[in-house]
Amino acid sequence: MSACVDHIIIAVNDLEAATRDYALMLGRDPSWQGSHPEYGSANTLFKLDNTYLELLAAKGAGWAGDRVTQHIADKGQGLMGLVFGVEETAPFLAQARQAGLEVSDPLAGHGLDLAEAEKRSWQNMVWPETAARGIFSFAIRHDDPNALKPAPIVGSGPCTGVDHVVVQTSNTQASKDFYGSQLGIRLALEQSRPDWGGDMLFFRTNHMSIEVI
Repeated sequence: MSACVDHIIIAVNDLEAATRDYALMLGRDPSWQGSHPEYGSANTLFKLDNTYLELLAAKGAGWAGDRVTQHIADKGQGLMGLVFGVEETAPFLAQARQAGLEVSDPLAGHGLDLAEAEKRSWQNMVWPETAARGIFSFAIRHDDPNALKPAPIVGSGPCTGVDHVVVQTSNTQASKDFYGSQLGIRLALEQSRPDWGGDMLFFRTNHMSIEVI
């Protein structure tokens, strides 16, 4: 009943310009371009082999647009959040709650493509930001996991996946509790690095790592 890294959220000001830049960096065209009318946001998605990247921008009024605006004001454009995917909601909720995670019941959500011709839908399960020690995160179950297609390759040398995401913490045990016990992600390696003055934890899921320092 473990979770995986479903997608990585990147906050941007100019969605059109960011889409062009990421398409060049990744060597791929977008998998999806659309909006969340009730969230106040618009997005571009690039699906890779093991996860997908979501470029998220404010568009209108709503909680997601407000969060993007605040994140950019506080920290600038860039990495904004981690979203964890699950195959089934009930077993995940039972495991996470038993391990002490205060997680909500599933909340339905959906997004429309730019032409408003196609729709993707999902269920979100949210928890307080303090549970992830300040990282914006939640769990998601897609109603149709195959609705998002791989980002089309253009040219040579495309990026195929995400290797790892780095998370900084002041409490390694809290990270073990959250990523390991509550989300069920395997702790593959733990290292003490006195030359750095700290420890390193490597949680392994869907052919990538969450590297906690």
